Amino acid sequence: MFQKTIDKSITIDGIGIHSGQVVRVVLHPDFANTGISMRKITNNNAQTTYVKTSPELVKSTFLATIIGLPSGDVSTVEHLMSALIGLGIDNVKIDFYNDECPIMDGSARPFVEKILETGINQLAHPKKFLKIVKPFNIVDGDKYIEVIPSRFFKVTTEIEYPHPMIRRSKASVNVQPESYIETVCQARTFGFKSDADKLLSMGLSKGASLKNTVVFDDSGLLNEEGLRVENEPVMHKLLDIIGDVALIGMPIMGHIRAYKSGHSINNMLARRIATDSSVAELIDVNIVPELNEQLVLPVFQNLSLGNAS
Repeated sequence: MFQKTIDKSITIDGIGIHSGQVVRVVLHPDFANTGISMRKITNNNAQTTYVKTSPELVKSTFLATIIGLPSGDVSTVEHLMSALIGLGIDNVKIDFYNDECPIMDGSARPFVEKILETGINQLAHPKKFLKIVKPFNIVDGDKYIEVIPSRFFKVTTEIEYPHPMIRRSKASVNVQPESYIETVCQARTFGFKSDADKLLSMGLSKGASLKNTVVFDDSGLLNEEGLRVENEPVMHKLLDIIGDVALIGMPIMGHIRAYKSGHSINNMLARRIATDSSVAELIDVNIVPELNEQLVLPVFQNLSLGNAS
């Protein structure tokens, strides 16, 4: 199994969910063993230094994952990060031109589409993982998250809301490109009409709409097209876990299990994995022969988003 980058630069424009303004992010290919790095460009200053992704860049988890870069903060990076790790991208440079990453349709699918359209380049260097060697858990009120050793990167999460279309829902996925494309990346961010009204009154979520958010009222769903995938809300929570943990800068080899997860507790988990050498160790995939045998990744040219709406 080898490291990957994108074939060429990709420019993505879209609405910022909080500002309601058009915002831009640009992805660039990078060399093997450089990882994922990012910068915020202000006033067309292309000399801004790239910073390697890290869970410790996170400054706030209020409504989204907000990172602090030398030129300023950037909000809502989790869907893009989720797409990169979900597709197995190891090395890429990211340029943010505004205070937000585009929300697109509220899922990771538009980022996946752009990357697949552009192409993925396999590099002649073995893939690296952070292998979980010691389980641990974090409890934050009624929220719970843990990670245990596994030969794969797997995420299982459960949510519970007093709504007839959600109630107690569970999702579990082995994170590989095929499973990520078929189910995870499709899931849109969701919320409740009562909360949306409050956020708008506070001057937030100016870019939110039924085009980028699944909205529930007291009894049903406001989006006429319905849900994209079964249990879409819990699948989006799973997408967010992948994106928040992706700030580590590489995939993990472990099983994350969560209940009522959110960006804050996701970041607590990612910080511990990234900084505690007793919890995880950096490995080259070539020293784990059983992983090479069992994780056979698909040919990227054959991957497709199909006809999902």
